[in-house]
Amino acid sequence: MAGMNDILKCELCGKVIMILEEGGRRTICCDQLMVRLPEQFDKSNKGSHSVHIEELPEGIRVRAGDVNTSRKERHAFEWIEATDGKNVLIKRLSPGEQPVAEFQITGPLIKALAYCPDHGIWSSNPQAPQP
Repeated sequence: MAGMNDILKCELCGKVIMILEEGGRRTICCDQLMVRLPEQFDKSNKGSHSVHIEELPEGIRVRAGDVNTSRKERHAFEWIEATDGKNVLIKRLSPGEQPVAEFQITGPLIKALAYCPDHGIWSSNPQAPQP
């Protein structure tokens, strides 16, 4: 069963959802169970899927992968998320847009995620608390 803020994907149609409220039942799409996407972390912090957070005066800037990679190329991110353990902010990326997002969110436990449709969810810090 999926937990709060888990991200699920249908392996047939590609639909991606986030669980906002646990319901106690299984999540079905296309007559099959949706699969929970685990968070992945690039330990080298230099790869095409690494997620970086930069502090700004009034928030953060999140950069996913290589900023020279557009959505038209491989490793194209579709959205970037930031959370402080209570709030979740998401920026959807347009085709050709660089994988960079700015959020007005601060705190000691900020975590950022980025979604690549080919390779799943990538995290800036897998040990940071979930909302």
